[in-house]
Amino acid sequence: MQPSTAVPAPVSLGFSLLRRAPCRAPPPLPSLDSTREGILMAGRALGVSLASTARLAIHIWDRIHGMVRLVISVRLPIDGGCDADDGNRPPSAAAAAALERVYAMATLWLAAKLEEPRNELPGVRTMATLCGTLPGCVAEAELRVLRWCEWAPRAGFSALAI
Repeated sequence: MQPSTAVPAPVSLGFSLLRRAPCRAPPPLPSLDSTREGILMAGRALGVSLASTARLAIHIWDRIHGMVRLVISVRLPIDGGCDADDGNRPPSAAAAAALERVYAMATLWLAAKLEEPRNELPGVRTMATLCGTLPGCVAEAELRVLRWCEWAPRAGFSALAI
């Protein structure tokens, strides 16, 4: 049997080679406004007072967000950890965004502890579930937030300002 000498028909790729393929850049870190919106949405989901608790959480976030960005840029967060780099996996934008979310939820939890009645406070497991991490990471983030605020989270906060 002799091999076929017929030329195969051209295969359609479904796109033109002249068009540029879309650029696949990693997603950017969330903007400051999206973090504030996340705090407000989480506060609404938890049923805390948006007029006092969520505003205090945003006030605390405004004071510490520079430190959070610094920690993210220096520590190079990895997927699956609180914020330490184990050197085995490359950092990802998703891990950086998740770490920022942990600190944002820690500010909301701290504000809820200061503004809400004790019997209505969300637990650490609830806060960890909101940001998709372990309860220990939220507690560690809360302590860092307090240190960054110099143990005075209400400093500069006016409850009457709108």
